[in-house]
Amino acid sequence: MLRALALAAGQVLVDLGCGRGGPGRARIDWPPLLRGAGFAGVEMEARAEWQDTFTGVYRAALSLGDPGDDARLADLQDEARRRLPLADLQDRIAVIATAPYRPTRARAAGW
Repeated sequence: MLRALALAAGQVLVDLGCGRGGPGRARIDWPPLLRGAGFAGVEMEARAEWQDTFTGVYRAALSLGDPGDDARLADLQDEARRRLPLADLQDRIAVIATAPYRPTRARAAGW
């Protein structure tokens, strides 16, 4: 039996060294990290169209104007205002990996 991991994240393309490099998790070099944790078959892929879609959603949310009572739209607009200025510094990635299933004591006890 295998454990599977699928991860989607932003990957920083450029570290400006001035705090604009994005969140710390974005600087992670995922393949060696996952291999070191016992995962195999690690595949990482980035596609320009994923980033285009992501930024397009943000731009569409901002184009709707005042969110009124829609808290979800307001949250998305806030996120867009934070993330769009850094969008050209990041690429959207997907990482897939597998590892042998090792039951923990808690799982073996039925927890």
